[in-house]
Amino acid sequence: MNIKNLRKEARRAILVDGITHTDFFKNCSDKYDLNQEKIAKEISHIPSKELIKKHKFARYLFVTVLYSTLILLMIGLSTMAKKLEVYLVVWSFLLFFVPVVIGRMAFSSHQRWQYYTCGAIMCVYALNGMYNQNAIFTIAVLIPAILSFYIPSLLKHKYEKKHITFNSDDGNDTETIEYLFEN
Repeated sequence: MNIKNLRKEARRAILVDGITHTDFFKNCSDKYDLNQEKIAKEISHIPSKELIKKHKFARYLFVTVLYSTLILLMIGLSTMAKKLEVYLVVWSFLLFFVPVVIGRMAFSSHQRWQYYTCGAIMCVYALNGMYNQNAIFTIAVLIPAILSFYIPSLLKHKYEKKHITFNSDDGNDTETIEYLFEN
């Protein structure tokens, strides 16, 4: 099995079935032909229901700021619509709508790549605002961009790599590594 299947199975088990990260790790470490460190890292990126509830405010703040930014951009476009061609206004609206859709999907699915994609697009818009020397636009776009890079770090499930040494009867020491996920 590969990493894509691991992620898919882990998301289903942790978010839908309610299995803990530690239990899932113990069950799947033999099933996948990946090293345990890589499995632990991939599983840690899937938030538990408790983390989702704990950071509910940050997630709602992100979506609220994202929608507010879209509304501000639409107001700005409507004031400039008289000066611009119709196709430019429509094209600009569609370009501003893309990160909002991706951000809304990230809010619902809790996948870090969607948050990062939304943040990257918003950073490009912020750079464009800096280039055009539009401070209000830059700040309005940078706030959701910063939140979209910060939220995945909040939702990451932390784990600890613990080295355990056993003394056997024949005098040899056996070292095993155990991964413990925080609850």
